[in-house]
Amino acid sequence: MPTTWLVSFIGWVAVTAGVIVLATYRKVLSREECDVLHLRESEMPLVPQQEELAHRLEKVDFWGKVLTIASVAYASCSARCSFIRFGARVSLSSE
Repeated sequence: MPTTWLVSFIGWVAVTAGVIVLATYRKVLSREECDVLHLRESEMPLVPQQEELAHRLEKVDFWGKVLTIASVAYASCSARCSFIRFGARVSLSSE
């Protein structure tokens, strides 16, 4: 039984670590972001770079949201299963 807890905890830590890594990666990527709208002809070569960075940030945001939801769901399901097991063990031992 204790190994089940350990495996479950390690799985949750791995998913949560993925969220933290993605958040850090997004922070590093967003440092390169330029918030200025380029309208002049001389600034037009900067537009494709800005679009590429925006696309990369969208991908990182998507996977960050997916992993965050997975982490919360995994922790919630693990907690529920643990309480169910604990409750079943308590009710069986009290009989």
